[in-house]
Amino acid sequence: MKVYVILLQVMVAVTTAEETILKSPINEGLINVVNICQEDYYPCTCETYPFDLIPSLYVNCKDVPSFESVQAAFRRTSAPQVKEFILTIPIFETNKTIPANLLSGKGAQEITLNCPSTETQLTVDPAAFNSSEDYTNFIKFSTCDLSQLDYKFLTNFNVLKEIYYASSINVSRWPNLPNLPSLRKLSINSSPDFKDFKSLPISQLPALSEYSIRLCPNFELLPNTTATKTLIIESCPLFNEWDNVARQNRLTSLSLISLDSQTIENALDKISSSPVVDILEELILTFNGLTQVPSQIQLFSQLQNVTLSDNNISTAGNGSLAFSTPKLKRLFLNRNGLSHFEPEAFQGDFSVCEVLLGYNNLTKLESSVFKSVLEQMDATDVGYFSVENNPFECDCDLAWIFRDNLYLRDQIKNGKCTNGSYFSSLGPTDFAYCNKDTSTSLSSTTVQSPTTPSTGVASCPLFDPVSFLITFAIFSFQVLVLI
Repeated sequence: MKVYVILLQVMVAVTTAEETILKSPINEGLINVVNICQEDYYPCTCETYPFDLIPSLYVNCKDVPSFESVQAAFRRTSAPQVKEFILTIPIFETNKTIPANLLSGKGAQEITLNCPSTETQLTVDPAAFNSSEDYTNFIKFSTCDLSQLDYKFLTNFNVLKEIYYASSINVSRWPNLPNLPSLRKLSINSSPDFKDFKSLPISQLPALSEYSIRLCPNFELLPNTTATKTLIIESCPLFNEWDNVARQNRLTSLSLISLDSQTIENALDKISSSPVVDILEELILTFNGLTQVPSQIQLFSQLQNVTLSDNNISTAGNGSLAFSTPKLKRLFLNRNGLSHFEPEAFQGDFSVCEVLLGYNNLTKLESSVFKSVLEQMDATDVGYFSVENNPFECDCDLAWIFRDNLYLRDQIKNGKCTNGSYFSSLGPTDFAYCNKDTSTSLSSTTVQSPTTPSTGVASCPLFDPVSFLITFAIFSFQVLVLI
């Protein structure tokens, strides 16, 4: 009987704790987020997401029978705005114009118009989204034929920041595109026939400074402007207008992705000999088949972020990672097949730099390569190396860190030995057998995975009251049976 009473007391205590957790301000917010989607948007669906700091509505009108059914849904609901509105053109109205006042006087911060296929010629009434003109900052056209689209419906969209085209054709027209004072970015993704920006009325887009052109095999020409700040070119094999890129005297971020190593070489030759060399802050060169770090990178004086991930750079030679920039913040070399650094590969100030070396073939971290850089990082306690998923042997070649300079260990994140030991658990006792002078083992023995870590604190899973109740109930039932 005493055991039974104790069991009841524990169950009450745990239930009370669980109720306290559920009634916390965070969880109250989650409940409120769920509840704001209780109005009937049928035939559209309504969703909310708990990660939103402000509870927001996401209304998706897919597989709806008509435009009128969408209007009716917004007429009978009370929310004045939704975070995102997605409309897939009804299959029976693919040849009809999206009507005036589609949202029945409501607004949407983001609008996506999906067509069933690129055979659908999208047309929009000039007053289709009038009620949203002071609220919409993003609009997307997906899988449409835009040959008949008149952009008058965007008149007075003074807070619109981005227009995004996905898998659409006849993008290069922009008839009657109005003045859009806040439009900052144009994104064109997977457009098979997109070639250039010749028809784009640049003078009506005073804030336009970002261009993202991805998977456009026929793209050739950039807009006639020198106001570009951010440029992304991905899988556009015909583009070679590097003289124009070099003229962009405001360019701070450049991404050249999935081109080829010779194209990258030509591009960097042009750009590094232009004024861009002294203003560029971010350079992304991924999936280009590079076999070595481009030497031109050393010439850029203001670089803060450099990404060379997903290439074929197996070796970093002396001076290949020499930066003249005052303080580099990010250097990404992950997924390259990197197996070797020459002693003076790193040159410059890495004190606040996040260096990603994950998913490579590194088996050791040589003192001649890494010690001086780690000391820079330790001085600020900001910079670090992330080295996950490398086949580190963790033999005496690492004694210089974990035995002789243990204070540098914290600047190496996510390291793990091939035998299962984590870098965070290694310490001097694990390398006591190593020769002090040479840091090599007399018996070439690899560090064994310790049963109890020599340093560090054991991790403890978060308390789960539900799982605890189930486990405790089963255990207590067994005790009662025995009694």
